Amino acid sequence: AADSPGKKDCAFLKDLRRHDLVCVGVQELEDLKPRRTPGHRAEAWTKLLDAAFPPKSFAKVADRSAGPVRLSVFQKRKKPFIRVKGCEVADVACGIGNVLRNKGCAAAFLDVEVADDSSKKKTAVRLCVIASHLAAHAHKVKDRNDDYWRICRELLQDAPVAWKGRCADVEG
Repeated sequence: AADSPGKKDCAFLKDLRRHDLVCVGVQELEDLKPRRTPGHRAEAWTKLLDAAFPPKSFAKVADRSAGPVRLSVFQKRKKPFIRVKGCEVADVACGIGNVLRNKGCAAAFLDVEVADDSSKKKTAVRLCVIASHLAAHAHKVKDRNDDYWRICRELLQDAPVAWKGRCADVEG
């Protein structure tokens, strides 16, 4: 992706404003090279997200980059039915030698509270949201599957302590 999407390309994001919780994952946001600061495409994407989910109306509860993969989570500020009570982020590199970040994922572990309008009760729910970029093409199926299971295992290790007893063992 040589260019960031423009406002016209991202118009659909504004349609998501009616939701209490919005998770947006993108891949190939930046070229693979060492950076101390976000590149021009990441900065342009941040501006587009801020326009789509204005800070006055939405809180950014997670924003994690892992190489060219980025995951952003927004919560409506005014009377949401779904409220994020806690959030931790993690990432897994799956590129060359499982070190380079040209492939991999960014994840957010969300502890949310869901309101039931009819009973006025609130239910605690845990969600793990993942944005990933894996190897392409049919001949890379085994690599993709291996990376999927590796991501599962590593994210389970990185899961918040409160989640540890609730997560099943992952074989792969």
